[in-house]
Amino acid sequence: RLHYMPRDTQKWMETDMIKNCSAIYCELKPPPRSTIAATFSPDGKFLASTHGDHTVKLICCRTGRCLKVMSGHRRTPWAVRFHPRTSHILASGSLDYEVRIWNVSSGECITSWDFARPIASLAFHALGDVIAIASGHNLKIWDY
Repeated sequence: RLHYMPRDTQKWMETDMIKNCSAIYCELKPPPRSTIAATFSPDGKFLASTHGDHTVKLICCRTGRCLKVMSGHRRTPWAVRFHPRTSHILASGSLDYEVRIWNVSSGECITSWDFARPIASLAFHALGDVIAIASGHNLKIWDY
C-alpha cells in the first residue's frame, strides 16, 4: 500500500540522509578515460581499480590517495581481485586476453598468461592457490 508523502517531507528526508553520508574522493592522476572495476584488499587498507587507460591503480582507503599505477595491459582490464589471504597479491584480467598477477608492494607483474579470449571475470579460490578465469565461452582454473 502506497502512502502519500508531502514534497517538503521528502526533500527534508533526502537532505538529512545526505548529511549522514560520507565519502572520500579518490583523485586519479592522470584522470583515466573510464573506471571499470574495483575491489577491496582483504585487510581493507587498499582499493584496486581498473581503467580505460589500460592501468590498474592502487588507492589507500584511509586517504583516497593513489599509491601505485600498474601498467602492462595492452587493452582495458575488466576484472580485478585481491588474493584472499594477502593484500600484496592482485590479479587483473583484460580485453587483451591476458591475466596478470601483480606484486602490489613493488607494482611489478609477477606472472601473466594469455587465455586466447577477452577476460570477463576472475576469482581466487578461498585458499588462494588457484584462480578461476571466465574467458570467451570457457571457464578455466589456473594454477598460477
